[in-house]
Amino acid sequence: MAYGIVARLRQYDNYQLLDQLSNAVTTSDRKRGKLHQVFRNSFDAKPVRDRKMLHQKINYIHHNPVRGKWNLASDFTLYQCKPCLL
Repeated sequence: MAYGIVARLRQYDNYQLLDQLSNAVTTSDRKRGKLHQVFRNSFDAKPVRDRKMLHQKINYIHHNPVRGKWNLASDFTLYQCKPCLL
């Protein structure tokens, strides 16, 4: 989505906003080739404190691809995720 936003800003010659997005890029990200910071970074990690919460998180991970807007399979047991590349 960020690439689309930047493309639209270029299309409409909105260089003032493009400059703001470019200035928001950190030095380390710029070294890796990042040109614009469109969204705020966020990190919502929460510690898993008990088995109930662990099961809740595992169920979410397994069922999320087959719910709502994703709807990638009729049943979560039929959804085939890509193998881990680590």
